[in-house]
Amino acid sequence: MYKKKNPYNTVWKRPSVLVFALIFLTSLSFFHGCSSNDESADTIFLTANLASLIHKHGLYFSLDHQARSIEIGFNMFLNPESVPGNIDLYDKNGTLSENYSVEVDGSSVFIRFHDGYQLKPGWQYFLPISEMVRSILGHSMKEETTFQIRTTSGHILAEDALTGGASQAERTNIVCLSDIHMGEQRAVDRGYCWFVGKEKCPGTRNSGRPVRRMAHPF
Repeated sequence: MYKKKNPYNTVWKRPSVLVFALIFLTSLSFFHGCSSNDESADTIFLTANLASLIHKHGLYFSLDHQARSIEIGFNMFLNPESVPGNIDLYDKNGTLSENYSVEVDGSSVFIRFHDGYQLKPGWQYFLPISEMVRSILGHSMKEETTFQIRTTSGHILAEDALTGGASQAERTNIVCLSDIHMGEQRAVDRGYCWFVGKEKCPGTRNSGRPVRRMAHPF
């Protein structure tokens, strides 16, 4: 005797397949997302620092203007072949690459100045490190990093008002100036030096506004 199929069985099986398919796809997406997050969390980047220099005001590194080299420290040993052309030192006039050589020693890079070259006192320099620098295992920096460096001032001597020459008396007066900017040749010629802060200048119209305090050639 012929037994007619129950249509309800057919209707029940189809949604079951769809439900299991949805559960499978949801689980797959979840595990894939976790895997991607773990990979990004485990990514290791190359980092650099100027640990031998003093970081001032969270803005720049102070360097003796008579220094003969600059040391850059990294958190990993470097691939020496990745360094040339990817680390530079420049000022407002352009690159200084003709005045120094670059040496790689393990996890350190040294910028050594050539004989006869001297950094300018009271001057602003920039040291960019490209993300193309690699560790021996191939790790790179997350992005290009640029350090700002400012050199200390030279010996500031008082100017003889009669002859226009420099005497051996060291200048002791400090004046607040807001319109003369460092990094200009006249600042070097006159012996200005960096003192950055938000101090007020007593007795001036600039009281209360951020200024640069510099040694002035009285």
